[in-house]
Amino acid sequence: MDIYLLDTTTLTHLRNDHPRVVAECAIHDNPASADVVGVATVYVEEAVSGWLSRLNRARTPQDEAHVSELL
Repeated sequence: MDIYLLDTTTLTHLRNDHPRVVAECAIHDNPASADVVGVATVYVEEAVSGWLSRLNRARTPQDEAHVSELL
C-alpha cells in the first residue's frame, strides 16, 4: 500500500481535468491497489476560501452559478 498526499497544484490540475494528471490519479483510484490518496486540510481551506472570494465577487446570477459549480 502506498500513501499519496496531493498538493495544491496537482489538485487544481485534477479539478480542471488535465489529461496527464487525471490519468495518473486514475491508476491509484482502484480498491484492489489499496493505495491511499489524500489532501491536506490546508488545501481544503485554500479551496473553500478561494471559492467564497469568487462567489462574493460574482455580479450576476450566471456568475454565481458558474462559481457554485466549482464547489
